Amino acid sequence: MNSKISGAARVDDILKLVTMTGEMKLNYIHVANAMNKVVRAAKRGTSERSWKLEGNRLTQDPRFTQLIDMVRAHCPSFGAREGANV
Repeated sequence: MNSKISGAARVDDILKLVTMTGEMKLNYIHVANAMNKVVRAAKRGTSERSWKLEGNRLTQDPRFTQLIDMVRAHCPSFGAREGANV
């Protein structure tokens, strides 16, 4: 699963993978990787102003909200690397 997440280039693709796979099949490593990839993909090639607009768009996306909820659920399992990724 991590290779699929890492191979996804667009925010939409990553969020689609996360929601299609479902919370029960994703462990704390997958969730941390997905969050890291979403942020990096959203920032790629954007100015600070457009990054803020993208951030606002993400907060309105229910798939991103689902990913945030997964981060909260898995947070106690995070080690240093997963915490840094998030």
